[in-house]
Amino acid sequence: MLSEQAKEAKREYYRKYKSSISDEAKEARNAYQRQWRRNNPDKLKEYNREYWERKAEQSLSKQGALDRAIQREYVEVPICEPADNDDLKEIIQQQAYRLHDLGCSLRAIGKQLGISHMMASRIIKDRKAL
Repeated sequence: MLSEQAKEAKREYYRKYKSSISDEAKEARNAYQRQWRRNNPDKLKEYNREYWERKAEQSLSKQGALDRAIQREYVEVPICEPADNDDLKEIIQQQAYRLHDLGCSLRAIGKQLGISHMMASRIIKDRKAL
């Protein structure tokens, strides 16, 4: 695996390479790649399978990290009845803001708080309007 610094250097090199390559060279490279894909369909299928397995693994690890962050940061809605409806609304709003700041989707926020994703959307939009 490359370090982050090496990855950035590689990205910068390819950025410069792609911007400096002539149109004829681009066409030649694209023609070669098309021919290679036609000649190696089994390698292409294997690469695509491995690619999507890597993406699924990355997605699961990101979701796992998000779930752990939620467990550390998230405070349950109190089971006891609040003094009035405004208190409950305030509690839900504060927790929705916290979950949104952690990077949760609206559906995840709704699921965690027991509200619809549209209600979570309205809460977040109201916060941005302030």
